[in-house]
This record gives sequence, C-alpha cells and structure tokens, in this order.
Amino acid sequence: MNISGRKTKMIKQCETCGKLIENCGNRRKFCSEHQKLAHKKCMKEYRLRNIDRICENEALLRKSDKVKKQQREHYLKNKEKINTYYREWCKNNKDKRAQILKKYSQTNNGIIWARNHNRKRRALRNNVIEVFTTEEWLQKVMNTEGICPGCGSNVGCECLTLDHIQPISKVPVGFTYTINNVQPLCKSCNCSKGDR
Repeated sequence: MNISGRKTKMIKQCETCGKLIENCGNRRKFCSEHQKLAHKKCMKEYRLRNIDRICENEALLRKSDKVKKQQREHYLKNKEKINTYYREWCKNNKDKRAQILKKYSQTNNGIIWARNHNRKRRALRNNVIEVFTTEEWLQKVMNTEGICPGCGSNVGCECLTLDHIQPISKVPVGFTYTINNVQPLCKSCNCSKGDR
C-alpha cells in the first residue's frame, strides 16, 4: 500500500515465458496459461507422493453391493420418515435446492430426466397411458443414428424429441401408447407437426 492507503498495482513477470502479469498477488509466479500447466504438474506430483492414501479413499468411496442393499432396505423401512424429512428440507432450503437442480439439469442425465418428467406429467394430465419403457425409447432413438425421420437431417441422438404419432389432444381418454405409437423427431419437425 502507498501513503494514501490505496493498493498499488503489482506487476510481475511469468517465470516460464516472461509475460507481464498485472494485479497479481505476492505468490503468483505464472501467467494464466502456464498457471494451469504448473497446477497439473503439482497435482501429478502430489498423487505420486500420496498414491496409497488416494487408493484407500477411492476404495472407501466405492460402495459395495452389500452397502447398497442395506441402504435400500433402510429406505424401504423408513420411507415415510425419510420423505417427510426431505419435503421439510426442500421447504426450508428453496434456494439451495434450486441451485442443485439447475446444476443437475445441465448434465446429460438431467436433460433426459427432465424430458421424461415433462412427458409423463403431460400424459398424466391428459389421462394418456404409456406402456413403453425408457430403455425401449432410447433404443428407438439410437436406431435412427441421430437422423430425423421427418426431414432427414442429422441432428444427433440427444436432439431428437418424442413425438406421438396420434396426437395426445386427438386420442380418446385412456388411450394406450406403445413404442410403435411414438417416433423420434427433431424439435423443428415436432413443433411444425403440431396436432396433425
């Protein structure tokens, strides 16, 4: 700090390339590019020094089938109590829960879960019964190899959406959809099809 009490800008040189680094702290030695490389090297050395401890920790983290079975049995015995506790936690931690769901919704599993959840909710709202499994649906999507059957463009398997061949709005109440009554389409084809 200088006499007026303001922080002065600190400028250093990168130890690897000699590039000037502005507004850096006392401990900074590298520019942003070489900082990542130095961190990787440091972590590699740490892992080599502590390989036994890391292996032990990983072994503890991996849950055996026995532990999973015990947890499942515990959940089934105390299902009501656990669900009540979870509901209370969700009420008291709305912001935290929203952040967790936001992070999860950006992963591949989260995207698949959201699509299935929305589809099932809409089907329930319209009293529609779907008797196919998620595995059957994913297999049908994989069979297309990412090519939309409607327009023939290659959009990738993750961009194909579920389309009911007979629209939900036009089938009778209680109609049963099998895997043969649905098809994968890209978003633009599915939207333009509408209720036709």
